[in-house]
Amino acid sequence: MADPPPPFTPSASAADLPPAPPAIRHDVSPTSNAPLALAESGFTFCDENPLVPPQHLTAASLEEISRGALTLVVPPYKAYLNHVTVASSPENGLPIVSTSSNCPDTALLSSLPLYAAGFHHPANTGSPKHIYFEVRLLRLPRRADKGAVAIGFAAKPYPPFRLPGWNRGSLAVHGDDGHRYCNNAFGGSEFMEAPWRVGETVGIGMTFGTGRVGGGGGEVWVERNGKRVGGWEITEEVDSIDSMRGGDPKIGLDGRWDVYAALGVFGGGIQVEVSKFESV
Repeated sequence: MADPPPPFTPSASAADLPPAPPAIRHDVSPTSNAPLALAESGFTFCDENPLVPPQHLTAASLEEISRGALTLVVPPYKAYLNHVTVASSPENGLPIVSTSSNCPDTALLSSLPLYAAGFHHPANTGSPKHIYFEVRLLRLPRRADKGAVAIGFAAKPYPPFRLPGWNRGSLAVHGDDGHRYCNNAFGGSEFMEAPWRVGETVGIGMTFGTGRVGGGGGEVWVERNGKRVGGWEITEEVDSIDSMRGGDPKIGLDGRWDVYAALGVFGGGIQVEVSKFESV
């Protein structure tokens, strides 16, 4: 009788194995899509409004950022002032965003950047920078195609009539389809279970570390109800560049520009509590 074969010993470590298959990308969202005219307007906005350089911040502003003492700002245009409000919760003082009927696609940015490139860049501090933004869903429409929430980050200026993730210098995860978007005006990439539901808490974080593109941003992660559900590297999105527009998804997010928390909403009957801003 032949001797039994020797025990199997893998010849390669986990680091030597091929990477996981890329996320499935879509040309359109399976739930809701903005009109083509608005998409074109978003491109035009970005063409006409270049990213602004990092701003100079006072010591008081930097202290507010470090304490997470921020809020979200409604775009200063009549179309949004009639449909979106931000008020302090009477219970805990946290910002609450509410929408009324027929609220258009709207992007609200934080009052100050969570990542201030002139102060937080790893080349200046010698340490990685982590930012995080979390919301609690208090009220949502019954149907995801009638209204939804998106959370992410954006550099300024960002078109206020576009959800985060759709245009230059922004990334986001959308609660209606669960897709992630990074300068992607199409259908994004499959990422997490959706739709999000009332009572859930969803957060998104980003790390600006040494040795990355521009010396800055690279890793993104998402939490749901206190548990990490996944993440990705900004460099994974390079292949999704819109060659017709020359849109590099890293622009605005690679550590050279200020980065703001970004909340996207559309549709009426939405109420969201911003439960956490972190910059550590």
